[in-house]
Amino acid sequence: ANLDAATSALRKHPWVRPAAVSFRYPDLHIALQERQPFVIARVPDQGLMWCDEAGHLLAAPSAEEAAAGVLVTGLGAPTPTADGPRLGDEAQWRVVRQVLRAEVSALPDWVELRFVPEGLDLLTEDGRRVRLPLVQFEAALRRLASIWPALGKRVSLRALDLRIPGEFAFEGAAHSSSR
Repeated sequence: ANLDAATSALRKHPWVRPAAVSFRYPDLHIALQERQPFVIARVPDQGLMWCDEAGHLLAAPSAEEAAAGVLVTGLGAPTPTADGPRLGDEAQWRVVRQVLRAEVSALPDWVELRFVPEGLDLLTEDGRRVRLPLVQFEAALRRLASIWPALGKRVSLRALDLRIPGEFAFEGAAHSSSR
């Protein structure tokens, strides 16, 4: 009974992945892994929180961490799970992992990934916005990686919409050329 209580207490700690506690005379064995902070998310009624790659809430970031990282918003309120409170769902976290690991993450300075009813908005430090669909997300991400460098050189881009497969729309004014 004490082993069950110990296992339950460990599993409730936000930084511990599912833990196993066993007793084999004369030793007590504890198997656990530490959760790693992955991204900072805005959590309703809690402010900013570190989340691991699956969306489990960890701890509040320092002011320096919050200012330096990419922010994820629009995931809704956390839901209780056996492994602790979790923000969003697996599909949303798959998208977050893909964006942060994709080639496009190095193109502009992304400061926010905002989930909206129509998909995902990526926002840059200078106020530009890229709108992506959640359906056929991978294809839209590849299109973004291929067209962003060319558009960035030719237009003063404020918004780029890639939610329609095979098409894109942008808002901005063309650069003038002195040639």
